[in-house]
Amino acid sequence: MVVVGSILVLAAAVLALAVAGLTLWSGWRAFRDELLPGFRTVPPRPRSLILTVLGVVLPLVAIAAFTLYLAGVLVQLSLAGL
Repeated sequence: MVVVGSILVLAAAVLALAVAGLTLWSGWRAFRDELLPGFRTVPPRPRSLILTVLGVVLPLVAIAAFTLYLAGVLVQLSLAGL
């Protein structure tokens, strides 16, 4: 039973990695396809540019970092179970 549990925890770690990758990929696509064209047509002031980038990029990086941390903890947990 311990081996089955470790395999399931490893599967959860793989899913956490997939969530991190999907978050970064979709965030990059949204930033590139939605935000940058809007900035090209009407040049923003530096303050609004910085706030927009922080409002979009910072949450995406935080989600990716937490899910990568979760994947690492899950791998450690599964290895400790073996």
